[in-house]
Amino acid sequence: DEADNEAALWLLSTQLEQITDTRVDVVFATGKPPLRAMRWARILNSIKKDIPGRSKLRYCVAPETKRDMRYYTKFNADALKRAGMGDLEDSIWEGGKYNIIIQASPLEGFSENFTTPSTGPEGSLGRVLPSQHAKTPLLYIVVGEEGTPNFPKDKLHREFKKHLMSKGFQALHLAGNNYMHWTTGFFHNLPSVLAKEALQDEWKKAVGRIPPEMSNLFVRFKVNSNVNYVVVDAAYKSFTESRKDDENYKKAMAWWEQLRPNIRQEVMDNYVKVSRQHDSSGARIGNPKIKEMVKGQQSTWRSNMADVCVEDIREAAKLSASELENLSVDEVLGLSLTEITGKLLRIYAFSAFGAGVVPNNTQCKGYVSGSALNPPLDFYQFPRLLGDVSVLKKEVVGNPMYDTSAVLFSLCSLCASPEQVAKLLERAAAGSVLPKTERDELLVRAFAGDALPDLLKGLMAQCA
Repeated sequence: DEADNEAALWLLSTQLEQITDTRVDVVFATGKPPLRAMRWARILNSIKKDIPGRSKLRYCVAPETKRDMRYYTKFNADALKRAGMGDLEDSIWEGGKYNIIIQASPLEGFSENFTTPSTGPEGSLGRVLPSQHAKTPLLYIVVGEEGTPNFPKDKLHREFKKHLMSKGFQALHLAGNNYMHWTTGFFHNLPSVLAKEALQDEWKKAVGRIPPEMSNLFVRFKVNSNVNYVVVDAAYKSFTESRKDDENYKKAMAWWEQLRPNIRQEVMDNYVKVSRQHDSSGARIGNPKIKEMVKGQQSTWRSNMADVCVEDIREAAKLSASELENLSVDEVLGLSLTEITGKLLRIYAFSAFGAGVVPNNTQCKGYVSGSALNPPLDFYQFPRLLGDVSVLKKEVVGNPMYDTSAVLFSLCSLCASPEQVAKLLERAAAGSVLPKTERDELLVRAFAGDALPDLLKGLMAQCA
């Protein structure tokens, strides 16, 4: 239910025109699956010309679950019908034969019995088998590492992976070092509705933090001290570069220094405290020092932080490297959230001073503390920026494109030899297939319609 999902489908759809004898099953899963299709339907209905790859896509739904959608979406049967998905509610996915499987969501709702799967929709995973198309590799690509939201370390997910590998599939957990990122460089190749939604989603991600009760402590820590932090910091640096001599910028800096202690306390009381309660009643990862290993991972908490986040915390709290590493996970989570929030609130304060008004401290505290309807640091409660913010919103574009990255890997694999696929998997598992800049440039080329053999060549540029 975010623009990356639709961008992945758009890339898949446009590139399918190049491939013969290929069919793709798109399975909307978790929550109320037909609702998951509504944003895609809106994009399809906005296009006035023939939709590329339309005849090669088949849409299905998985079993309904209790998972909520991130954004409110209203069901519209007529919109689905106009988008060619009028029978979606009755199109139950029952498994099938495939060469490439992309798992871009958790598998909740399905049975963990793969020995004698039920004949109903819950047993569909047990009926996933390899295709007989000999020229295409058998790949199982998971968006995210084990232990992240799409692949909890439970019996269901492990057994499904085991089931596929027993059938000859090679598994790849596509993670941070191999994600491509949003850039405005390919926005002109997207449907205008999708480009607009992407810009909105990127802004919401910039000002909204992952709720303290969502996912697990490790994911919350990594997102707040690395993934989101890097994007917000890049936007903030761009913001300050052209405004550092402005009097309103200087006012915003002074204003933040006065407000920082209160925001820090609100973060600890309303976000970190709830995060700790959620961990204590759930995964129980604990609250160790950040120099220690993450439970269930092969890395320390400190190694999962972005360098810029570490630098900001050390400077703000006047800590040495060893002093920081001896702080607890909760303490560092609070410091990370304080610093990322400070960058955003300074931008807000600048816009307020520029409009001739004083920043509203009550609104700022309300954003951090949350409400009965919204969790702390939710994008809905971020103070409204004053003046023209269109340029600023473009500056925060840069989050990872999780599903889209998996689609590009899959598309390239379709025209790769077994030897090339083996090299890609080996390099992806060991680190990065390409440096970030080159990965992002490759994605721009993909959205521009470059031929798949050329994209494969680019993806393998550093594979020895």
